[in-house]
Amino acid sequence: MLKLSNIKIKSKLQLLSLVLLMFTILVGAFGYIQLKISNDKMESMYNNKLNAIDWLNDNRNQARAIEADIYYIMLYPDNKDKQNEKMKDIEQRKQNFDGNFQNYKKLELDKYEKDLIPTLEDNLSKYRDGRDEVLKLALAGKQKEALEKFENIKDVANSFQTNLKDLATYNQKAANEVYNSNNKNYKETTIMFAIIIAVSIIVGYLMSMVITRNIVKPLDIAVNYLGILSGGDFTSEMPAEVKKRKDEIGTMAKALDNIYVSLRGLIKNIIEESDNIEEVVNTVNNEVKVLNGNIEDVSATTQELSATIEETSASAEETSATSQEIGKAVQSIAEKSQEGAIQAGEINKRAQETKENIEKSQKLALSTFLNTKDGLEKALENSKVVEQINVLSDSIMKITEQTNLLALNAAIEAARAGEAGKGFSVVADEIRKLAEQSKDAVSKIHNVTNKVVESVNSLSLNSNNLLDFMSKDVQNDYSNMLEVAGKYSEDAKFVDDLVMDFSSTSEELLASISDILKTIEGVADASSEGANGTVDIANKVIEISDKSNAVLEQVAHTKESSDKLKIEMSKFKI
Repeated sequence: MLKLSNIKIKSKLQLLSLVLLMFTILVGAFGYIQLKISNDKMESMYNNKLNAIDWLNDNRNQARAIEADIYYIMLYPDNKDKQNEKMKDIEQRKQNFDGNFQNYKKLELDKYEKDLIPTLEDNLSKYRDGRDEVLKLALAGKQKEALEKFENIKDVANSFQTNLKDLATYNQKAANEVYNSNNKNYKETTIMFAIIIAVSIIVGYLMSMVITRNIVKPLDIAVNYLGILSGGDFTSEMPAEVKKRKDEIGTMAKALDNIYVSLRGLIKNIIEESDNIEEVVNTVNNEVKVLNGNIEDVSATTQELSATIEETSASAEETSATSQEIGKAVQSIAEKSQEGAIQAGEINKRAQETKENIEKSQKLALSTFLNTKDGLEKALENSKVVEQINVLSDSIMKITEQTNLLALNAAIEAARAGEAGKGFSVVADEIRKLAEQSKDAVSKIHNVTNKVVESVNSLSLNSNNLLDFMSKDVQNDYSNMLEVAGKYSEDAKFVDDLVMDFSSTSEELLASISDILKTIEGVADASSEGANGTVDIANKVIEISDKSNAVLEQVAHTKESSDKLKIEMSKFKI
């Protein structure tokens, strides 16, 4: 299971925001759905109920107005204009009635309304039939008959009006039910809104508390740990549970732990190095004191060295004269050695040419031998094809035997066939003769092939003997000649090397004598310079003594700094 401490702070905040956003979306979606349900109910109530009530009540009013017009027509038979006006009004109201009723029938009607409409239409039809008869009687001036007829249709009219009233009352009750249902839904929605909002607040608060505690608590630990480090106490480490976290705080804790390890090691090293510096300072102090004593000894030794150098200069001049005489003798020996080296080089050159000529002859002979050997071997290999002739001859011999056997079988079959097989018998006989002739020819070929094979084998034996002679005897002779020429060349080279070594030794001896002369001259010059140098050394020794005293002062200052550093480092605990 994923721990909260292993999630990045950014991800935690995003998670909190996401949860709150989800609750916000939930509230919005729930509110939208409930509003849509309420809107659909109100729209249905308006379209299907309120309009129905309006149309039904209007039809009731139209029916009453039509009755009033009928009464007027019956009561005032002499006023034709008014009667015509009322008839037009009746017709207009009838159209209005039919229009309202058709609109009502197009609505979403339930079973009660659908069942009541046929009864209403039946009463309406009877009422209109009776009403038309009343109008005819009234317009004809028969008021009495018209009133009687009108009274007869009173029950139908009342039934018709009752049907309209029942439908209007039913739709009004349905509208009230929709209204009450909408109010109930509103109250339930309000309660659900309150519950969701309360849950959102509680969950958001709990998540924010958990996330805040998950962030703040390790931060407090890290801040306290920094306070301990800032006080110079490096004895405690960052708590392991904070370092195990995989969020930014865990990363910071690991970084602080690395800083702790680095600073602790640095302070420890500084303390150790302070001790080392103190030891070094003490050592330097002692060594400088010893150095001052040695400098005094050097000064005395320098004076003795100056006297010895003067004596060495005189001896070098005498040695230089003797070395010049030896150099002249060695020069003569070197010239004679050079002449001997030239003669030895010419001998070596002639020996080398002889060896090269023999090697060329050997290579030419070997090349000729190899080419001849390859040609003979290929020819001998190709001659083996003759042996294939024997194989082919044997195959042909077997074929002729089979042909003879077939010819015999054919002759037997022809004899059985009688007269019809005579022609076939002649052909079989010819085939048999031809097979006999082939057999004779194959025998002759076989004899010739045997002679050819014997000749090829003899040629192969003689060729192999020739190749063996070339590869063994001739090649050995060339090898011996090369060996003799090589030894002759080696002897000439030995003489050449001996003379060259002698010449080189003479030249090296001459060069060494020249170097000795230069060295002696250098010794003389060095002796002169040494005498001057000893004076400079004495002066430098005095300067070194002064510098040594200055070093002692710097060492004292360094010791003071080291003591101060140790005091400062003692403030840290590791």
